[in-house]
Amino acid sequence: MTLYSWGNPRYFPRLPAPTIRYFDVAPATRVVADCHWQERPWERVTLIALHGLNGSSGAHYMRGQAAKAFAVGMNVVRFN
Repeated sequence: MTLYSWGNPRYFPRLPAPTIRYFDVAPATRVVADCHWQERPWERVTLIALHGLNGSSGAHYMRGQAAKAFAVGMNVVRFN
């Protein structure tokens, strides 16, 4: 499946470009997240997605999950 997804990349045209946000989680420690916000985000449920070992927030499964959640009206935060 890893080779198949590399050779046949997925595209998510309905997922808007993310807003990049940095979170300070400890002294001298910062993580980055790709955030997709709906209109009036405080009225929506937010999905927080964490990738697996050796993954990234830009992995096809992370973007696919974000696209599906965003399409049904959720905010999405993809941590890296």
